[in-house]
Amino acid sequence: MKKTPMQEVKDNFGDRASLVSELVKLVDKRHGDSSANEVKSRLMGLSNAKLLRLYRVEQVVREGYGDRAKLEAAIVDARAKAGLTADDDFKAKLATYTKAQLVDMTNMRLGKGMDKIRTVAGTKPPPKPAKASPAKAEATEAKDTASADTKKKASKKKATTKAAGAK
Repeated sequence: MKKTPMQEVKDNFGDRASLVSELVKLVDKRHGDSSANEVKSRLMGLSNAKLLRLYRVEQVVREGYGDRAKLEAAIVDARAKAGLTADDDFKAKLATYTKAQLVDMTNMRLGKGMDKIRTVAGTKPPPKPAKASPAKAEATEAKDTASADTKKKASKKKATTKAAGAK
């Protein structure tokens, strides 16, 4: 059974306050925050699920890219390789996004045949689902055809039995 956000916080961090104190060190100061206490008070108002998501995003940024600037550079480089715009206006727009939005952008596909930004940037992509082999598809099609033939024979047999019973 899946753990609730509160259970995850207690198992991984001990209590909510220790998770918030770790996040204060990691998150950027936004929304007019000027001190660590203001950031802490803002984070204490968030739900456990949001705190856990924020912590996961910070870990992805730190482990995969190092910091926000490198993450933005990876997105710009991937867009340039895909032949999409990566001008100063786009860079300015990236500066307005949260880290979570930037991490979500790394899962974006960039045009026909292009790998995800995360792959281009050098971080590990998520595993792809396995496709069915052509032989398996043919076997399924043959099975469906055989099933349809069996149903036709059964309906003819019922019709014959009804006709014989009606005479």
